[in-house]
Amino acid sequence: AQATGVTSDLKHTVAKLFDVTALAAGSWDWFTTRPIAIEHSGTAATLRVARVCFVIEYAAYRQEPVDRVLVDVEGLEPDGDPVDILTELVTNPDLMGLTAAQYNSGDFSNARNLFQALGYRLDFALTEKIQVAELLRNIAIQSRLLLFWEEGRLCVVFDPLVANMPQPIITVRPNDIIPESMVKRARTPMAQVVTNFVGRYRYSWRESRLTKTAPSVVSTTVGVVKKLEEDFDLIQDEVTAGILAAFRTDHLGKPRYTIEFETLLMGLDLRRGDVAGFVSNTLSYTRVQVKELTVDGDIVRVVGTVWDVMG
Repeated sequence: AQATGVTSDLKHTVAKLFDVTALAAGSWDWFTTRPIAIEHSGTAATLRVARVCFVIEYAAYRQEPVDRVLVDVEGLEPDGDPVDILTELVTNPDLMGLTAAQYNSGDFSNARNLFQALGYRLDFALTEKIQVAELLRNIAIQSRLLLFWEEGRLCVVFDPLVANMPQPIITVRPNDIIPESMVKRARTPMAQVVTNFVGRYRYSWRESRLTKTAPSVVSTTVGVVKKLEEDFDLIQDEVTAGILAAFRTDHLGKPRYTIEFETLLMGLDLRRGDVAGFVSNTLSYTRVQVKELTVDGDIVRVVGTVWDVMG
């Protein structure tokens, strides 16, 4: 190379590399009209600059439309435990933000143990906005959980099969019932007794629909066949879908009574999900599961489902 009439011998040149990766920060624009200046300290006669250049390494790519790509995504709760998912939702500061004192950790732990024993799991992705309360409600329904507030704490109770209902913790007697109130009893209309249940599950992103079904049919002598279909949109697992379908048929597949009565707030120590015996002047049941508790001053309205075998 020639420079101002002086011959440069490139055989004895020394290359010096300067890493400017961080300065360029992945942008081609950084090189546009980029001035280059070299500052050297020493005797000018000892240095001749033969060449200055940028060595750029990059990966070329091309954008073009392709078919849908399906992947397995591991989410916040890869084990799929419904209680762990609930815990994430209620304690996350960006969602409900509950502190440890605002949810019943004992309830959550008991439910978690039952799910692990059953091999029960939920697997879903949120692709659009949804209210946290609505999502909690849907998780509770598809996880067989009773979700409620009690004394300022969020509580969960696992809802068992009829055959696995626990023993009554107390028996409600005539003296526990407010005399002025009436004990109301209603029987399930025969048209609402479900004998053929189908749960749809396993969402396919390719087909944009639930692709599998979990049927559950109960043998009955009620003389009525009623089919009910529900979407298990939070469930991908076959075992879980089968467990939930069997539970829904178990609770809906036979006629049942619902009773309602009022008692004093301090008279009974009951919560949702509890099983109690019930004896009034005209009725007597051994297994009544508490479904609703409504407090009005010192009075509590109790609504329960009777799981005694009906004749």
